[in-house]
Amino acid sequence: MIRDTISWDDFAKIDIRVGTIMKVNDFPKAKKPAWQLIIDFGELGLKTSPA
Repeated sequence: MIRDTISWDDFAKIDIRVGTIMKVNDFPKAKKPAWQLIIDFGELGLKTSPA
């Protein structure tokens, strides 16, 4: 069964963060073409993520 909505309690558990993309690199190790993003999350520091 697929649920189209979630409860408010479930939504309240979600941690949504906003960051600034500082750098974008090629990501040749990825199985499909991708970039590696370096994102500044302020107090959390820099994080990398494929896109």
